[in-house]
Amino acid sequence: MKNTSTKFLLLAMFAFSSLNMNAQTICMVSADFQTGENYMVIWEEFTAAEVSLLDSIFIFRQERLETVYTKVGAVDVTPTSPTYFVDDNANTMLTTKYRISYLYNSGIESNQSLWHQGVVMDYDDSIGLGVLTWTKYKKENQPDESYIYGYECRMDESGIGMFESMSTMMNYEVQWTDQAFDLHPSAEYELLVSLPTCNVLTKSNINTSRSNIKNQQSNASILNEEAGINKLQATNYSISPNPASDIIKKVKN
Repeated sequence: MKNTSTKFLLLAMFAFSSLNMNAQTICMVSADFQTGENYMVIWEEFTAAEVSLLDSIFIFRQERLETVYTKVGAVDVTPTSPTYFVDDNANTMLTTKYRISYLYNSGIESNQSLWHQGVVMDYDDSIGLGVLTWTKYKKENQPDESYIYGYECRMDESGIGMFESMSTMMNYEVQWTDQAFDLHPSAEYELLVSLPTCNVLTKSNINTSRSNIKNQQSNASILNEEAGINKLQATNYSISPNPASDIIKKVKN
């Protein structure tokens, strides 16, 4: 019995040590697959031995204007628990970084993982109509985009969720122009980023990250409409007397 207990203890110590040395990191950060309005943090599925040692996963977020990572959620680690977290309080129009850490059954929390940053798509009206721009997918300690195979820009012409591929691009490109921009005023766009395939529980064959979904109308145009800049009605006025040396009056015609 003593030998058996010792062997079990050694196996447990080996598994714990192995998990520390080869801890799973974030697989990718994506906009969620339902609406594209929330960030989704995805990590690799754990082995049975790893599940037996872990209690939960903690998710940390750093938004563009922040300087620290804030814990935004946790997911229990069980044989059937999801291996992703949907952050429905983040703004997918901001470049946002995520880290994760592990809480062991012993109560010890691991160090935070390397960060991943998803893609943000927008318009650049200063370049011209129909010009879509995006930030590159980034990962901490990754000096270039060599692990990204490329980008695919997709369009939903009617804004009903039916996206079709419009163009594929190399990983160093950061913009694409819709030459038929004015023919589909209700269009929405998204960008897919090719990444290594994730082994994810309840989400099979995930191998692409996606950007936020961007409506065709630019932020500047929306602001102008809300402010009424484009809704001014012309009214005729005259100035009397003209010329004037002292007092002038504005007279509505």
